[in-house]
Amino acid sequence: TQRHSADDKRLGEPICPRCFDYGRAVVWNAMVPALWKATRDRLESAVASVAGLSVAGLRRQVRVSFVKVAEMQRRGLVHLHLVIRVDGRTADGDRTAAPGWAAGDLVADCLRAVVASVAVDVPDPASVALLDPSGALPVQAAADGRWSVGWGAQVDIRRIRLGGEMDAVKVGNYLAKYLTKSVGDDDALNAPVRSLGHLRRLRLRDHQRRLVETCWRLGSDEAFSAALDEAAGRAPGRLPGLIRWSHAHGFGGHWVGKSRRYSTTFGAVRAVRRRWARVFSAALSGRPFGTDDAGGFVALDEFGRPDGDPATVVVGQWRYAGRGRDRDSDAGGSGGGS
Repeated sequence: TQRHSADDKRLGEPICPRCFDYGRAVVWNAMVPALWKATRDRLESAVASVAGLSVAGLRRQVRVSFVKVAEMQRRGLVHLHLVIRVDGRTADGDRTAAPGWAAGDLVADCLRAVVASVAVDVPDPASVALLDPSGALPVQAAADGRWSVGWGAQVDIRRIRLGGEMDAVKVGNYLAKYLTKSVGDDDALNAPVRSLGHLRRLRLRDHQRRLVETCWRLGSDEAFSAALDEAAGRAPGRLPGLIRWSHAHGFGGHWVGKSRRYSTTFGAVRAVRRRWARVFSAALSGRPFGTDDAGGFVALDEFGRPDGDPATVVVGQWRYAGRGRDRDSDAGGSGGGS
């Protein structure tokens, strides 16, 4: 019957650690990307059904796009912040204003219905017998070893209007602050946990430590970890997903993601940032820089070509060629090393 008060120093900690289901907590985190994918797919089907269209017909008229930011709450569970936008589409696929039937509350109502019903089946961690050998984390074995992961009851959907209380700029600033939020109170879990011995050396709250320990214990069960990675859509790797992402309490998804056509691409943003850095470096070092066709400043390379010249070949990756001397080049007696 106890509840945290607003100024409780234990906020983010379970009042009864023995009652907290650590196994399902980390499995929930691991399944968030798959659950969001199922939600996104179901949303289009729900909107098409209400509008009296097929999914293909819906996509010919509107485009539903999103930007998603994941927040790791102090209690160790993932919380999603989403911006969903509906645009109209021309016959050529260009973006235009959304039709009247899609500009109201139809999409929001469909999203509420989908969030309340969508679920993904996963292996139940309660069927694994090695959650905590000390017995401090009691669990009840599942009858069939399966469990359904769904969204919680706390869902807040609001309309974003330019110039209104939920202005797009305010929402952008709100989302951006979560990209720099640490998993814990310090930087102890900002890097992978290499072993349980490494974990013991970290200064963590008991609740955080138990979440990471549970990831390792569940991840050490080969059958369970393989079934969970398959359900989460994770490709098999050298380490099970729960162990690899134990520092994020099992969450292995991207902290920020978006539809490709929601806005500009990350590649375009990186190109602008790279171009600015090169121009800035050229200005500080006194190297020459020129202008492009639009009159903007561009850095020049050692050959006097502007940054981004199509004649410039960019090598984006390296591979190991070998070590030691090249015997072919030494055949003529040059004697150089490589």
